[in-house]
Amino acid sequence: MQGFQGGPGPHFQRPAPPAKKTPWGLIVGGTLAAIVVIAGIGVAVGGGGGDPEPSETPVVVNTTPPEAPTTEPAPEAYTYARLVDDAGRITIDAPEPWSDTDLGPWVEDGTEIGWQIVASPDLQSFRSSWNQPGLIFGVSEDLASAFNPEQLLDQLSFAGQCDYQGRTSYSDQAYIGFRDDYADCGGTNSTYTVVAAWPPANDVLLLVQFQGVDAERDDAALETALRTFFLLPPEGAATPSPSPSEAAN
Repeated sequence: MQGFQGGPGPHFQRPAPPAKKTPWGLIVGGTLAAIVVIAGIGVAVGGGGGDPEPSETPVVVNTTPPEAPTTEPAPEAYTYARLVDDAGRITIDAPEPWSDTDLGPWVEDGTEIGWQIVASPDLQSFRSSWNQPGLIFGVSEDLASAFNPEQLLDQLSFAGQCDYQGRTSYSDQAYIGFRDDYADCGGTNSTYTVVAAWPPANDVLLLVQFQGVDAERDDAALETALRTFFLLPPEGAATPSPSPSEAAN
């Protein structure tokens, strides 16, 4: 009961105990008063011959304090590391625990088509299941000659394995394109996001794929990845415009 305080039931006032030394007049008066009190009790108990009133049942109060609810500690926020592919051409920020990486060339059907960065806590699990977070960042000039960003997303549809959430426009300080979002992939709570974009010259396609399994942390990791993916200039080339993350600072 909210706000309940004190012991059980109503408190009945008890008569004060008699004094040790009392004049006879007070004793007589006290005796008469006692008779009256006793008679009153008799009436209350006897009820004038009627049915007796039911006695009140004592209310049992649990004085044991409730146990504090147990809550799972909130997961720690990620710290991030800047990754660069082996050729030194592309970069992206990934959570530091995602230390299992593949920084080699982007190869399709045995043919090298660009540069890529793959990062996860466990690459084998990431590549074979929906239960491991991870990201893939690839950049290809070859794909830009065959697809625009929206056509590339159509080729990479995961609607057969996930609940398709829709397509939205994507843009930052360097690139424009589109974004597809998926949920409940492979019967799990995992999400999958694919962004395809290119620079104003339309001469190269950038593709970011991100798998999240922990919404509280991985949503932030996705936003970090989309702020930091960037195509670097060839070695010895002129310094390019700042990356999206640098331009925002």
